Amino acid sequence: MRPRGRRTRRGLAAVAAAAAAAVLVLAGCAGAGDETLAGFGLPVQPEEGVPGPRRPVSGVLRVEHNGCFTLEDAGGARRWLVWPRDARHDDDHVVLGDGTAVGDGAVLVGEGARVDAAALPDFASDGYYGSFGRFCGADELGVVVLDEVRADA
Repeated sequence: MRPRGRRTRRGLAAVAAAAAAAVLVLAGCAGAGDETLAGFGLPVQPEEGVPGPRRPVSGVLRVEHNGCFTLEDAGGARRWLVWPRDARHDDDHVVLGDGTAVGDGAVLVGEGARVDAAALPDFASDGYYGSFGRFCGADELGVVVLDEVRADA
């Protein structure tokens, strides 16, 4: 008879296997339809927009090593992008409102504003734009807020 409270190797292996199976089942359930697993998602303008003077915007889309999207201007400067509300995230691409998928190296043209990160709602807090923007370096790079955008053919 084995002393109470001691487990055999076979018993420990069974417990470990059961725990691993439970983790896999729970992970599968959590991932079903849960877009939060994709990180911050795509930064789109808030409903009230972002203040700043509007003008034509153009540049080359860059996907940074951390997954953030920036717009590189003719001088090589890169700014973090905040997209129109009809754009959506698709891995390392963005699907524009017209259905066009753009990725690293795509030339974009449109209209928007070049602003400091502080112009974004709640940038100074731990809210969405503050957390996402700081992760992507918006406080150092600056921001391009796109009202409308298309791929230049």
